Amino acid sequence: MKVKLIAGILFILLGAVALFYHGIPYTKKEDVLKIGTVKAQVQTKETYEVHPAISGLVLVGGIVLLVASLRKPS
Repeated sequence: MKVKLIAGILFILLGAVALFYHGIPYTKKEDVLKIGTVKAQVQTKETYEVHPAISGLVLVGGIVLLVASLRKPS
């Protein structure tokens, strides 16, 4: 029962972020120079593009899981 609740909350958050930001933002680190123990890194912000329909389906799936976890068995 708790697994459904946690999964539902995570799907709702993931679907909402993907829907409002038109994707899932993340930061990527790359080594551009490495000499001995000295290294230079570059951080780039990128977005994993997600179609709005898929984001909506994940959001609705999360809501369904959340409601199913809160219902008492008969």
